Amino acid sequence: MFQNASAAAGATSDDVYYATVFDVVVANAHQGRGVGRMVLQGLLDKLPFDRIFLTSVFGKEGFYEKFGFLSQNNAMGLYDGPALTSAVQRGVLTAGVG
Repeated sequence: MFQNASAAAGATSDDVYYATVFDVVVANAHQGRGVGRMVLQGLLDKLPFDRIFLTSVFGKEGFYEKFGFLSQNNAMGLYDGPALTSAVQRGVLTAGVG
């Protein structure tokens, strides 16, 4: 976890091969001021891995692309109920080939 008074970012890791970034959060009053960049960069500096995965809020992909994150086509999600309906409608989830 890396945080300051107006933002936080957290990650999990297997301590060998990869990490996954979750929950990059910036208070509304501080968005657009570079706080998110500072917090995420601080977290990334603590993750010495060749593979870092990220779960993004829909529509914020451009922010993460500035750090070098790319879209990934081999991830899957398991959603249920209204969350499933919403994710499919927004194109976040699509049916697989198999």
